[in-house]
Amino acid sequence: MKNKYDKKIGVLDWLIFFSIIILVLMVYIPLNVWSEENQYKDMRRSRMKHIASAEEFFYEMTGKYTTDVSELFTLVEAAMDSLISDSTFVGKQKIYLDEKTYEVMMDETFHIRVDTTYSTAEVIKTTEIDTIYRIGVKNEDNLSLIDTIWVNSKNFNDYQNNSNYVGQFITHYENPDGLSIEINEFNKNKNEYIEAKYNPQTVKYVERVNKYRNFLRRKFHLDEEFIYCPISKNNFDKKKFILNIDESNPSAPVFTIESPIDSDDNELRYGIFRYRPGKKESIISGVKSWAEK
Repeated sequence: MKNKYDKKIGVLDWLIFFSIIILVLMVYIPLNVWSEENQYKDMRRSRMKHIASAEEFFYEMTGKYTTDVSELFTLVEAAMDSLISDSTFVGKQKIYLDEKTYEVMMDETFHIRVDTTYSTAEVIKTTEIDTIYRIGVKNEDNLSLIDTIWVNSKNFNDYQNNSNYVGQFITHYENPDGLSIEINEFNKNKNEYIEAKYNPQTVKYVERVNKYRNFLRRKFHLDEEFIYCPISKNNFDKKKFILNIDESNPSAPVFTIESPIDSDDNELRYGIFRYRPGKKESIISGVKSWAEK
């Protein structure tokens, strides 16, 4: 009797164990599927935006759109590189690609706008030494008063040529070992600092850290593979985005890019779960169908 009871307890333990496993799987697997759905949705949207932006740059240069992605990406990158290497490459220009000549209209900010659209900016720090002067300038409202200001080497010559310029003042005190003190500190104990051979200086050198954003270090390149619509890990490069140009109004053509997704793209996962890539999306004349979400 006891053995039967122990056997029942053992079966019950196993049932509880398997129930916990099933419960964990029921939570983990859907989360994994949803994560994959969002991953490929973001990838699709990113590629659609890259193509749509390139089309607008292409239209700006040529006055028309194209459904040839190879032509599209090659011309946009060639125009950007030409302007980077030659700042005078503006106005009406010609670009020669694959034995074909493109007459383009180039704006001087074209390469900057392309880079800021696609590339990721890298913040670069540079350390520079500034030469600082402390000068006196007559007050414009009351010439009997002298204003004391600090200027760098770039502005110093301008002030020297000004009729209100009075002269240079002491910036700090320094001893033969290169140790420096401010004017206020020197005045607190003049005798001690004079004995230590601290002499007045009229030029001060200050380190300055400059920061600027560089888009060329991590330059983004348009890839012809972007024409493929990422739907899932099993359907990554089998379908192409649908490109269309509506020229019913010749003076204002409309470019459209659409994701080629339909109900056949749903996939069964783990025998009981359904992977759904989402509904068809588009960008029409720069307006995204998901913009309000």
